[in-house]
Amino acid sequence: MVNGASAAGIGFAVNLPQRHRPSMRFIRDAIEAGRIGNVQTVELRMLRRAGIPGFGTWFTRKQTAGGGVLADLGPHVIDLALWLSGSASAAVTESRIWRSLGPLGKGLGDWSPHQPVEASATQFDVEDRASVSLRSDKGVEIRCDVAWAYAGPDENRVRVIGDKGGLDYWPEANGDQEPLRYFDADLNSRSMAVAGDHADLTLAWKQCVASFIDDIGSGRPLPRGDGALAVHEIIDRVYQRSRVN
Repeated sequence: MVNGASAAGIGFAVNLPQRHRPSMRFIRDAIEAGRIGNVQTVELRMLRRAGIPGFGTWFTRKQTAGGGVLADLGPHVIDLALWLSGSASAAVTESRIWRSLGPLGKGLGDWSPHQPVEASATQFDVEDRASVSLRSDKGVEIRCDVAWAYAGPDENRVRVIGDKGGLDYWPEANGDQEPLRYFDADLNSRSMAVAGDHADLTLAWKQCVASFIDDIGSGRPLPRGDGALAVHEIIDRVYQRSRVN
């Protein structure tokens, strides 16, 4: 699809909304303004205590979904990590995937219909948790952890550390009203003026589409989908090298 769009001279993009969240835009602007210096590490966690979607449906079947939580949440966190780090691509340095609670019918979410656990046709042959470490083309160390279900709390954390400071979006620890904290090189910290926006992506989805339309109408070079392709190549490499535990 990317090659076809390029050959045809048309715009092509994948709807990855995380980078359009106001809080993430704030972080990116702070990075570009030099607030934390050179970015050294980016860490993202999108962990659900119990959020397996559509148990026994296409969601949890490798044949129809291609993968589990890494195929579902992975593109969003990896795309965001690359964007915040200012990188176009990254090499996989370490990865691990697990299938623990899903096969037992535990950790099911409440937003999608499920098949009965005991039904003979019910399948769960994908991973419900994954961890990926990357080294970007800019030399930034990246760590992404995702889970549909695991023995721990919900966590939606984005942490960026530079050689002059750091930014930490952590609503579970800092609260939804002031989830982002800034740390300077003198070890001082303070809250930043952003609100929690990880739970409702409506605005981000709309902005993602609006940006695509604006790119087409602005006369700027059309998006070709290269960024999304780089993300999916990373996920493919993780699946190729990882064994399910």
